[in-house]
Amino acid sequence: MKRLLRTILPPPLVTRLREARTLPPDRRSTYLRLQAARLLGLRQDRLPSLPDSNPLVVFVCHGNIIRSPMAAALFATSAAARRSPPVRVVSAGLFAVPGRPADPRALRAAVEAGSPLESHRAQLLTRPLVDSATVLFVMDRLNEAELVCRFPDAAGRTLLLGAFARDPGSGAGTRDAAIDDPVEGTLDDVRACCRRIRSAVDAVVERWMSPGRPDGP
Repeated sequence: MKRLLRTILPPPLVTRLREARTLPPDRRSTYLRLQAARLLGLRQDRLPSLPDSNPLVVFVCHGNIIRSPMAAALFATSAAARRSPPVRVVSAGLFAVPGRPADPRALRAAVEAGSPLESHRAQLLTRPLVDSATVLFVMDRLNEAELVCRFPDAAGRTLLLGAFARDPGSGAGTRDAAIDDPVEGTLDDVRACCRRIRSAVDAVVERWMSPGRPDGP
């Protein structure tokens, strides 16, 4: 039966089912609900309007040592290059070890991208940070499910960053917006992740900071 399902179902859907099986029951139900809503077009990644004062953009991943710190640094660099209005930008991890520095591969990739991370120290995603956030960008579907399960009221402000990348790939009925964790990969894998993150944050900054541009991917 499993072999038959793998033959019939689109590969991205098989991936989602495999991911769901790795989760405890409460996280699994949240994950499946979110994915069903996406496949039915009931949940979409659309940028909110930035408030006139003190907006806060939070980038979230698992450990806050590779993807989310690179995203925050690249966003700040991109926004500064466009001389955009002031926006606070931070990163956090759902399972971060507070005070941990960025992964050495991320340090290398970020320097090469012009957004150094030497001063970065990991922090946990907390309730005050979630409550203050204008938008929370997560890196993958597991991040999304974990965040929404912990903070259900933030579901409407939680977006998949990869949905805004200019090379999003394809998915089962929707674009595959996951930016996978390269923690088990090589330096080149981290570099590739950095390039995809840069594509996404540049698109977000452009849409937010350019007058008359529509919200959403």
